[in-house]
Amino acid sequence: MNEPMVTVLMAVYNGEKFLKEAMESILTQTFTDFEFLIINDGSTDNSVKIIEEFNDPRIRLIHNEKNLKLIASLNKGISLAKGKYIARMDSDDISMPDRLKKEVNFLENSLEYGLVGTYYTVIDGEGVNQRNVSYPSSNDLIKLFLSLNCPLAHGSIMGRCELFKQNLYGSKQYSAIEDYELWTRIAKVTKIHNIPEYLFKYRVYGESFSDTKTQLMYNQTLELSKKAYKNNIKEYKKLIKEQFLEESYTEEKEEVIEYVNEWLVSFVKRLLYVHEFGLALKLYAKSIKINKFK
Repeated sequence: MNEPMVTVLMAVYNGEKFLKEAMESILTQTFTDFEFLIINDGSTDNSVKIIEEFNDPRIRLIHNEKNLKLIASLNKGISLAKGKYIARMDSDDISMPDRLKKEVNFLENSLEYGLVGTYYTVIDGEGVNQRNVSYPSSNDLIKLFLSLNCPLAHGSIMGRCELFKQNLYGSKQYSAIEDYELWTRIAKVTKIHNIPEYLFKYRVYGESFSDTKTQLMYNQTLELSKKAYKNNIKEYKKLIKEQFLEESYTEEKEEVIEYVNEWLVSFVKRLLYVHEFGLALKLYAKSIKINKFK
């Protein structure tokens, strides 16, 4: 039997509320050559029952003997993946029908790129669209903005399997932002792209972020971004100069609201004394667009 082109990797812990919808969005993809590798991380709700109700041979369900948490579960999945590519998916999000097809096409035709994501739509607990978020598409801008925040939607990512196997999710120091930390390492060895289409829906609802978790993510993001900037300051200076000279970003035709969130407020207060970092903030604010739904 031929190995699948893609391993769609999902870790599930008590995800019964939105799991069925998330799985259906993968199993109805226009691209069909994939295995759906689901790591059940010790769920105590009806998650396993929901998974087993799907009669689809592409599903491969693995049970952890105990709750290992997200990072260990994802790394376990990476070690078991059979695909040429690994696509991430979370149990409360939604992938649009052409997501896998378009990501595979990009990676197949762009061999210098190891990782690809997409624009995304934020939805609430009822599935109602809240806003569209578009991150930079170019490798240079993505690399630059990794010194500010994470310009990639984790659940939308597809990457080359060997790249993931050589660069696992890792640091306990950044346990709340495991994806952002990984991308800062991967950016050193390959190019990264965002497909400029809204191919993923990211669900934000009351239960998904506690105040404690939000604060932890905030603190870890600030720490990691400072580290990333200081470790790559010469390259960032060059990138910032090039981006401002070439005006490589473009204005969207639709009405948009420039989005500068609370992370950037803290960056401005604490790091604006670095001239190049201040220019990077300005470019970030100009490039990250959010189109709110009315």
